[in-house]
Amino acid sequence: MIDLDQIRADTPAASRIAYLHNAGAALMPTPVAAAMKQHIDLESEIGGYAAADREA
Repeated sequence: MIDLDQIRADTPAASRIAYLHNAGAALMPTPVAAAMKQHIDLESEIGGYAAADREA
């Protein structure tokens, strides 16, 4: 079952705006943004290819 309260909690911008253009790029949930930031930090330390290999 989908936990709407958790989805809303993970997407804080949804409480501030009515975002209707989500066919191509929806509001990013906090866990997704955190994972992307963590990977970018890893890339800055060891390089893009090495980071991809390490996370594969």
